[in-house]
Amino acid sequence: MARRRVRRMVLSCKSSLMRWFQNLLMSKWLAQSVSMIQKSKSDVILPISGCASSKFLRAFREYRFKHNPDIMCLLETRDLGFIGPTFTWQRGNTCEQLDRALANDFWVSNFPHSLVFHIPRIKSDHRPILVCTNPDLSLPKGRPFRFLAGWTKHDNFKDLVRSKWRFSGNMAESLSDFTSHVKDWNRSTYGFIRARKKHLMKSLGNIQNAMEWSSSNRLADLELEVREELECVLNHEELLWKQKARCD
Repeated sequence: MARRRVRRMVLSCKSSLMRWFQNLLMSKWLAQSVSMIQKSKSDVILPISGCASSKFLRAFREYRFKHNPDIMCLLETRDLGFIGPTFTWQRGNTCEQLDRALANDFWVSNFPHSLVFHIPRIKSDHRPILVCTNPDLSLPKGRPFRFLAGWTKHDNFKDLVRSKWRFSGNMAESLSDFTSHVKDWNRSTYGFIRARKKHLMKSLGNIQNAMEWSSSNRLADLELEVREELECVLNHEELLWKQKARCD
């Protein structure tokens, strides 16, 4: 009986502490957000995110349901909406929309075409949120040829060098001929990093979207396979940006 009584007391204290922490966290977030807007009339985006604790999830969901309209009214903001899967957090079979993007009228008037994307999860249980201020902005094309350090990490690149490099007596002509082979190999085997990343991100997003509605081992295995391939592509992309930073 004494053990049960002590256990009930501990659970009661734990519950009271959790409620106190929740109220403290919400009040701090609200105070910081209001202070940010009062100090500046510039563009503001406010992410609302929750904790992965199951008890906190329930409390956060109840708080958001009761008070979120009042918070948005107080901050004079609006929900920017999103493109992509609904849920931004997943652990096991539990999914929640814990994150969103809010903006004031100043932001909306300066970035009227901005879009919010829920992009695929890679190593985290949270889905990143990407805010694009100008989704139609295109990058310049036709850049000069540049040797990519990531090529040396590919298993087939050594074979390419052995089979295609020929010195004809003129270094400029030999380099030009080899460059042509490398470009063809890059398109057919190595692939453009941005295109491969975009394709894999889209595939991963489709898989995770399907997993929100139907959990299966086949989808889980497929997600892991695409994640591993995407991680490899991201490593190559990191090499590319490091090389670009040194060249610039």
